[in-house]
Amino acid sequence: MEELCVLMISHVHSRHNDLPWNLRKFLHNQLSKFPFHEDLRQLEPWSDSPWSHTDLHRLRQGMFWSAYVPCGSQYLDSVQLTLEQIDVIRRLVDKYPNHMKLVTTAEGIEEAHKSNRVASLIGVEGGHSLGSSLAVLRMFYQLGARYMTLTHTCNTPCDQRDEPLYLILVIREMNRLGMMVDLSHVSVQTMLDAVEVSKAPVIFSHSSALALCNSSRNVPDHVLTKLAINGGIVMVSFYNNFLSCSDTATLHDVIVLANSRETYDSPALKSTQVPYKYELDWVMSSRPPTTFTSGVTDVSSCVSWSEVAVVFVGADTQGDSSLIVCAGNNLP
Repeated sequence: MEELCVLMISHVHSRHNDLPWNLRKFLHNQLSKFPFHEDLRQLEPWSDSPWSHTDLHRLRQGMFWSAYVPCGSQYLDSVQLTLEQIDVIRRLVDKYPNHMKLVTTAEGIEEAHKSNRVASLIGVEGGHSLGSSLAVLRMFYQLGARYMTLTHTCNTPCDQRDEPLYLILVIREMNRLGMMVDLSHVSVQTMLDAVEVSKAPVIFSHSSALALCNSSRNVPDHVLTKLAINGGIVMVSFYNNFLSCSDTATLHDVIVLANSRETYDSPALKSTQVPYKYELDWVMSSRPPTTFTSGVTDVSSCVSWSEVAVVFVGADTQGDSSLIVCAGNNLP
């Protein structure tokens, strides 16, 4: 039981995995040199990298692969680099057809689950990838991208207060296409603006609660109130510094986050009955490790309390070097 890392309530969906960027860093996207079917914890350079958390054996029921490129590419070759990252995601999925399925619809996720394959979706992490072009946005959608993060760790035209029209145009086009608006990384004002403009529910693909950890990645209470009205969701990051504002995070930290309406005095959480759902998996701390058995009862109670049928996480696996991990290092 120590090695189990999935609570089979229904399906478990992880909404953020940066493996494609690590493929670029380590292998220049040469999939012929990537032994994804092996236990990468035993193979260099993956075994020596604190950023490595994924192989076929550690994948679970669903995954959004992040087509991430760094902010330094903005106004240079960000569009080309993003296309190359989408390409490596698609080639990776094609290489393992018995294990993974590229999907672009909710029905596709269900079909992948029924065939016991990992439902693999694509998300673009950062509006700088657009090159300020709505045509590029449409092409990303045609290539399979189903969400886009409006910014990353740099200002983009989507986050410029002196150019609000561009943000409106991007969100409206994403709504028209059927592409989810991701607000992780954006400023608080952009969060509010986006929730106001979007006609569809928005997401935070890898964030946590600001009231529990004062990080710019996390979501403040007054935004959660708006998010509840919008129907959007927060997908909780597994990064220690976003959960507990420290180098270590424990199972207790995650359960507190899931059940936070009862844990701290938050008018937003108390008034919304948590319709936005901090839907999440449970995790273990690697420093010090926590036993799986000790948390099962608490997690089951947490999930039962919030009536979660489908669990969403935004683990940021492969994207951060300091993650809370399951016993046995089995994070997907």
